[in-house]
Amino acid sequence: MKLMVTGGTGFVGSNIVEALLRELDPSKIALFIRDPNKLKDLEIEKINQTHLLQGDLVDFPSLKDAMSFNPDAIIHSAALVDDWASYAKLKEVNVEGTQNLIESVLADSPDSFLIHISSTGVYSRISSVISESTPLKPYDNYHLSKYESEQVILNACTNDNLSATILRPPSVMGLRDTTHMAKICQAIKNRKFPLINGGRAIQTWVGGEDLAKAAILVLKNHKIANQKIYNIKSFEITVKDLFNLASQKMGISIPPKKYNYYLAYIAGFISEIVGKIRRKPSTLNRYRVLKFGRDRLFDDSKIRSELGYRPSCTAEETITKTISWLIEKNII
Repeated sequence: MKLMVTGGTGFVGSNIVEALLRELDPSKIALFIRDPNKLKDLEIEKINQTHLLQGDLVDFPSLKDAMSFNPDAIIHSAALVDDWASYAKLKEVNVEGTQNLIESVLADSPDSFLIHISSTGVYSRISSVISESTPLKPYDNYHLSKYESEQVILNACTNDNLSATILRPPSVMGLRDTTHMAKICQAIKNRKFPLINGGRAIQTWVGGEDLAKAAILVLKNHKIANQKIYNIKSFEITVKDLFNLASQKMGISIPPKKYNYYLAYIAGFISEIVGKIRRKPSTLNRYRVLKFGRDRLFDDSKIRSELGYRPSCTAEETITKTISWLIEKNII
């Protein structure tokens, strides 16, 4: 099997590539990436033995050129991840870029199977356990772009018989995570990480290794998984326990600031306005108040029963590994 991975130098994509290289001949893997210079920073064994296809999702000719690799499957992890980016920019990369990928696949590699890495952020804001049948109502522009990219894929499945599977992970944690945990750790160190309602809210995370495991399971069971959507997760943890574990692993003892949920939500709204005026992102916004102040629980029974998915990443192990890497790289 020949595989192409978009976004292979990113956090999610690099975890998938690392897992693939443990199972496949590097010559069977192609990385569709914008900047080959980023490869040296990944420290992944055998990655230099893969095929490098330089291009950009918004550059349609480069995608058509990439299809000359004739991949049997494509794992689409490339995306602009930024809750402060303009909707126009998010749409250009995440929605129109996905459309470009699909058009190039249908035109030049129609037998390729596509795995799209989406997000649980496409669901509505409800406190009950969320399954794949839960109504979709993305909260911010980033997750709206992920929802719309899903619709592009689903339309191609219906109208053009595209073979594809959508994976919906929650927040991802693991090696090379310079976004989620890096920002959380910096906020904790700077006493800017509030415990909303005492940190009782339960968060759901997936380890980078488990996300890669789910993608590989879909590849191995693509006939079962075709044109289906799966939630995936590794562990659940309260915000308070996350704060305490992260503080412990960083070797610091800083009492957290505590906020009432509704006051934090108002503060997040004000912070957004100030950030837009100053043209500078703020640490606090309404989405993050929702994320850290309300339970977000997801049902992954579908991928467990249909594909045999069994996560192996635990909260303490994953937090420890991630923070150790961030410290080693002088990121925190």
